[in-house]
Amino acid sequence: MIPAMFFLGHFDLSRRFLTCLQYSQAPMIAQILSSVVHLVLCFFWVRPSNLGVRGLGLATMITYFSMWLLTEVYTLCLRDVR
Repeated sequence: MIPAMFFLGHFDLSRRFLTCLQYSQAPMIAQILSSVVHLVLCFFWVRPSNLGVRGLGLATMITYFSMWLLTEVYTLCLRDVR
């Protein structure tokens, strides 16, 4: 769970930075897409794979990582930020 909190912290810093630059739509889209991924991962890892709580932890870690990654890729594509 520690890597999940690490990526959540970095996502939150990136989100706040982009919001200060008036680019608040991209972090919102990243959160929506990652939430859908989280629901799908939870559905498949908790019951069919019999991972239980470990499956929830893995799904959370992948969700926070994808939120951070999508936001960072978007940030690198902005000319104003580079």
